[in-house]
Amino acid sequence: MSVSIYYRASRDHALSSEEDAALKAVVDRASAEYPFGEKYEDLCLYSAPFDMKDTVLQGSTALPAGDENVYEILLYWLECLTEIRRVLPGCEWEMSLEDTELEWDEAGGWQLPEYMDH
Repeated sequence: MSVSIYYRASRDHALSSEEDAALKAVVDRASAEYPFGEKYEDLCLYSAPFDMKDTVLQGSTALPAGDENVYEILLYWLECLTEIRRVLPGCEWEMSLEDTELEWDEAGGWQLPEYMDH
C-alpha cells in the first residue's frame, strides 16, 4: 500500500535547454543520494505530451505507507521538489499528497499543512 505526491508545473512557454538540464541534475542527484536504503519509487516525471498544453512538468512519487521512515521519505522528496521549483521560474504549481494540497513557503519550500506536520 502507498500514498503518492502529485505535482504539476505550468506556464506559457516550454522549458529551456538549461532548465531541462538543471531539472535532470536535481532528479539524478536526489535519486543517487537517497538515504533510506532501497527506494520504493524514484521521483517520477511523466513524459510529454501532457493532458494540458501549458504543462511543462508533471509527475508523481509513491511513498511506502507502511514504512517506519515514510515521514522522512516524504520530506526528502518535498525538498527535492522545492529545488526543482526553484530551477523552473515563472511556473504555476499544483502539489498534493493524495487529495491534500501542499503549501508553498518562499523561504522554506513545499510544506505540509499544519494539521499534518509530524
